Formats: sequence, structure tokens, C-alpha cells
Amino acid sequence: MLLILTTVNPNPVIDAGADFAVCDGDAVTLSGSGAGLGGTYTWDGGVTDGVAFTPAATTTYTVTGTDANGCEGTDDITVTVNPLPTVTATAVPDEICEDATLVLTGGGADTYVWDGGVVDGVSFTPGSTAIYTVTGTTAGGCTNTDDVMVTVHPLPEIAFTADQLQGCAPFEINFASLTDGIAFEWAFGDGSTATGETPSHVYSTAGLYDVTLTLTSPAGCENTVTYDNYIDIVPQPIAAFRYSPDDITVNDTEVDFTNESMYADSYIWDFGDGTGSEAEHPSHLYPAVGNKEYRIRLRAISDYGCEDMVEQYITIKDALLYFIPNTFTPDGNSFNDEFKPVFYSGIDIYNYHLMMFNRWGEMVFESYDATYGWDGTYGDMGLVEDGVYVWRIEFKETMSETS
Repeated sequence: MLLILTTVNPNPVIDAGADFAVCDGDAVTLSGSGAGLGGTYTWDGGVTDGVAFTPAATTTYTVTGTDANGCEGTDDITVTVNPLPTVTATAVPDEICEDATLVLTGGGADTYVWDGGVVDGVSFTPGSTAIYTVTGTTAGGCTNTDDVMVTVHPLPEIAFTADQLQGCAPFEINFASLTDGIAFEWAFGDGSTATGETPSHVYSTAGLYDVTLTLTSPAGCENTVTYDNYIDIVPQPIAAFRYSPDDITVNDTEVDFTNESMYADSYIWDFGDGTGSEAEHPSHLYPAVGNKEYRIRLRAISDYGCEDMVEQYITIKDALLYFIPNTFTPDGNSFNDEFKPVFYSGIDIYNYHLMMFNRWGEMVFESYDATYGWDGTYGDMGLVEDGVYVWRIEFKETMSETS
């Protein structure tokens, strides 16, 4: 009897591993075990044991393990492929002006991380135009990204000018912006405001004024600049003067002028007789002509070119000045040959009457001409005797009705 022994080897217990999930696009590596030393593993679906691949969708993969005896075993593993989230990046607003704030917000996932240190949903101030990227992650750990551009418009660099910086109140000044814009708001420092690119303003009161321009650029950004003490408005000169003496006669025709002007730096005098002066407090000698009126003008001028003028009238009054001799010698030597009063001023020559009387009261001479005196004769008698004679003079003053 022939006895044949047959050995039956058990099939290996093959392990494909535990089921797991990945995100779409992730690479995975499947490795079988349990075939022992020298065993081999064959996967379906074109998978190579121990070699990474990227599954296209959720799939159950089967591995066949063969041990050294040629015995086989199989196992399955399910790889779940989770889709990536559709992440959105939103900026509110996506255009801002320099120094303004905005909020970046992610969507389509469960958590969000932004580059550049930005915190999702928290406002911040971007420094310049930039693209910001957000990474959104689902609860399953799958991530995706999106980005958004934030445009940062610079603030306008404002500059303006004025056609005059100094003047006397009231003074009109024309302003002009040197920066383009779509809106202009001016503050002139005296409580007045205006709009427009080239406004004009009248300053009514003296002082130093700040001028402020708030401008909106074509991009809608607003900025403000102030020029401190930009406009200098000084008081308008006030011309004024007085003179002395108050009563001026031909006896003394020198007049002293006292300048009482305010806010002026130079002066021009017109004394009314064809002469003038630029002194602050001048004196002037007028002609010794009685009953003569002069118009005095004073122009007070500031260093800013502003001026004021005032005028007054003065009159040089006549004064009664005369001399009446107490004796005369009509001896024909051309010296002291006639008796007549000498009038220097103050006499109305059309109201003059001279009468000479002898000691018996008889009138021996009469004249109505102040330039014609008594030569000591009487009628056909020739020279009268030496002696005492009485005179009487009647005349009127030129400066009054007194006679």
C-alpha cells in the first residue's frame, strides 16, 4: 500500500487598511499586508501597491495578496474623496481712500485665513493697492483659496495760491486751487466760507487770517490743508491833523501842523499855496497877505500802498498895523516933508478920511486917499505957521466892520 502525504497551506489573511477620506486632488498611497515574507499585492483600478496616486472620486479598492506558497487572499478599502470648497473673497468696499478702513470676508468654507495678517471680518487700514488671498477650510479639512483686489486711492496733495497776501481793510483777494478736484470748500479765517475752484473774498477787518481748503479728488477722496497766518490785513490809514495857532494873522504867518493820522507810514502835505512837504509834523510860512484862504490837504499812506486824505481850510487874517508921526518938517528936503499915517495892513482904502485942524478948529487939510498926506500948506496961503495941529482919521478895518 502506497501512502501519499499532501500539505494544504491556508490562504493568507490580507489587510488593505482602514477606510479613510481625502480631499479632491490629494495624493494617497495604498499598501496591502498579510501575505508574509516574499508575498505580493495586486490592486484593482490600476493602483500600484505602495505608489502614490490621486483618486478621482470616492472608490472601493480591492487588493489581492499572494504569499510565498502561492496562496491568495483579498481585502477591500474605501477611499472617500471630499470635494474642495468653493471659497469666495469679498472686500467691503473694494475701493477706498488712503487712511480709510475696510473689511475682508471669506465665504464657502467653515474657517478662513487671510494673508498679510488680515483677520476675517475685522476692519483694517490697507497701506496701498494690493491683492489679498483667503484660504477657506471646511470641517472635513479641505481647503481652497480666492483673492480680491483692494484699490487704495491716495489723498489729494492740496495746494492753493492767492493773488495778494497783504492789503488794507477792506481788501478783496482772489484765491485759486492748484490741485484738480471735483469739489472745493474754503474757509477764509474770518468766519466766511465759499465753494468753487477760484473764489474771491473781501476781508473787512484787520488781522492775520488762516485759510483752509478742503478738496475732493476725482476719485472721491477728501483732504484738507490750512495755511496759517496766510493773509495779512492791516487797518486803512486815517488821515487827520491840526494846526496852530488857531488865529493866524499877517503879523505871524508861520503855521505849525501836527499830524494825528493813524496806521500810516508816509505823508504828503499840500499847503494850498503851491508848496508842500513830506515831513510828519511840518511848519510852513505863508505869504503876509491878509484875508487869504488856503486849502490844506494831507495824504496819509501806509507801506501797503493804502492811503487816506483829509483837508482843512485856514485863513490868514489881516491885522491893523499903522504908524502916525507926531511931527513933520515940510522944508522941501524930501525927508519927512508931509504928514500922513503909514498903514502896513488892515485898512480899507475905500473908507479912509484924514482931516487936519489948526488951533482954532479950522480944517486946513482933508484927504480920502491913504497915500496922499498934508504937505503943510493951506490954500493959497502957502505953508502954515509952525505949531500944533490936530488930526482926525476915519477908516475901516479890512477884517471887520469896525471904523
